[in-house]
Amino acid sequence: MTGMHLFTAGIASTIVFLASGNLMLGREQVGVVHGKPVVRDPAVSSDDDLSTELRGLLLLPLIDKYRADHPSARVSADEIQRCWDWLRESHEKSLRTDKQGWMERLKVIDRELANDKTSADARSLLRGERTSIQIRIDGPDRESARYIADQWKFQRTIYDKFEGGRIFFQQGGTEAFDAMRKWLEQSEKKGDIVFETPAIRAAVFKYWSQDHGAFLTRDPKQIKAFLAPEWLQKP
Repeated sequence: MTGMHLFTAGIASTIVFLASGNLMLGREQVGVVHGKPVVRDPAVSSDDDLSTELRGLLLLPLIDKYRADHPSARVSADEIQRCWDWLRESHEKSLRTDKQGWMERLKVIDRELANDKTSADARSLLRGERTSIQIRIDGPDRESARYIADQWKFQRTIYDKFEGGRIFFQQGGTEAFDAMRKWLEQSEKKGDIVFETPAIRAAVFKYWSQDHGAFLTRDPKQIKAFLAPEWLQKP
């Protein structure tokens, strides 16, 4: 998930909200979000990038609370449906042009998997490729549309409310890069989020000082496409 997409993979399971100030053994508190302590468990953490993990731990509950308090940041049923219609239409177009090639590749993979001489390492790679191709053939489900529309709606809202700026293209969706930082800084000033140590704060904000290359842009055409994505314009 997402960007923002926002760094959801492998992170949600490590978020622990505690009603009291007592931390569970082996866990460390990294901050407080809207009065609730947030801790991480190094033993179950699967993310090698501490900065990414900390952003997920602290920003996900902050985002959830913002959505709960601001109806404009919540995706509508109509937006989800528009996105779903667009995804299905795009998938049908892909099938018309690519399905035959995908099916032929599956036949080759299946022959290789049935061959006793195929090594274990090769089998692992082939199974992964087969799964990827099958996903393309099956196409996206409605939850994919919900995720895409939901992420866009939040990012669009933050972009509008916090002076726009550059956007960042990520696998999980486009992020309102500069606006997200301004929102986080404002949230800190209001006391909505408190970092446990200066080092944790620095690790979280490190993201906004890194070189993201060409994926980070202020191109007006790209921003226009972000603000009004193709799927939103479906009748």
